[in-house]
Amino acid sequence: MLTKITPVARAISQGFRLQTLRCMSSHTPAHFKTSREIVQEHHSDMDAMPVPSGSWQEYHGKRNARWNMYLIVSSLLFAATGYVLYVNDVLYLHGPPDLKKVDMTRRS
Repeated sequence: MLTKITPVARAISQGFRLQTLRCMSSHTPAHFKTSREIVQEHHSDMDAMPVPSGSWQEYHGKRNARWNMYLIVSSLLFAATGYVLYVNDVLYLHGPPDLKKVDMTRRS
């Protein structure tokens, strides 16, 4: 005699009423981690946040000075690149039209 009932035997004994399982509830399966375990594993709780220390004014001043230096250096490099391209005739910049040579009597 069988001690374990197989799924086929269970279906036959229940009159072929196969029950389908739906996983649409908020039930968490046993093999999933809880929210607390995930937070502790990824260090995403408030205890893992850095604690502010030192003067924010000093930090902001140093960071702003560095960004201003980047801005100045990149502006100078952009201007120097444009000058080199213009001197070597790589760029041809059209000047304003000579209005003295425009024929105003002709109609289109």
